Amino acid sequence: MRLNRYIALCGICSRRAADLLITAGKVKVNGKTGKLGDTVTNSDSVEVNDGKWQKISTPTETIVYALNKPAGYISSAADPTSKKVVTTLVPPTPRVFPVGRLDADSEGLLLLTNDGDLAYSLTHPKTHVMKEYEVIGECARTIEKYQLEHKLDRVREGILLPEGRTQEAQIKILSFSPGRAVLHIGISEGKRRQIRRTLQKVGITVIRLIRHKIGGLSLDELHIMPGKYCILTKTQIEVLKNGV
Repeated sequence: MRLNRYIALCGICSRRAADLLITAGKVKVNGKTGKLGDTVTNSDSVEVNDGKWQKISTPTETIVYALNKPAGYISSAADPTSKKVVTTLVPPTPRVFPVGRLDADSEGLLLLTNDGDLAYSLTHPKTHVMKEYEVIGECARTIEKYQLEHKLDRVREGILLPEGRTQEAQIKILSFSPGRAVLHIGISEGKRRQIRRTLQKVGITVIRLIRHKIGGLSLDELHIMPGKYCILTKTQIEVLKNGV
């Protein structure tokens, strides 16, 4: 199989990210620097440097953890500046990495897997996998509900951020009182702190953000307490794949 796919199947990263590692000279095959387009088999010795050199091998099976991420944890496989990374909340082996991100202040459903291809398909904007959130926000107490709806229309249609315009968002006001609103938001992309930044653009400060759903997988149906995880069944993994 191609070298980038092999690296992805080992749970190191997606195929696209593997291409970047290969281009940067951070992959060796049988002691020699790997090249884009190289093919390998399980009998080859493959090493990757994603911080330090390590020999990798393909996992025996795909594993996906569904984690109810608590606030305060970083969505990363490792972070030298913090001990509170999400990978410390799941078993250390096999090695897994987060599928997409939830910023440290956010909570809710986060997937971790050793399958780079699955992670790529769930996070790439072109696949339009919907992620759904409950958001508690504060706004000016003088704003009426109909005025808030008009402000949210800007977010629904797409907000211009420095890295580009956001895609359309699904937004419903679940409850409203002067200075406070609870929103249901659905988006199919994941720019950095996207919901917080786009709502801030229209005068809403996010107080709490909880992701409830990824594709056809719902936190409510999984019944996971904050800080806990479950291992997805093959059927549940297929539900995710079918939503791509």
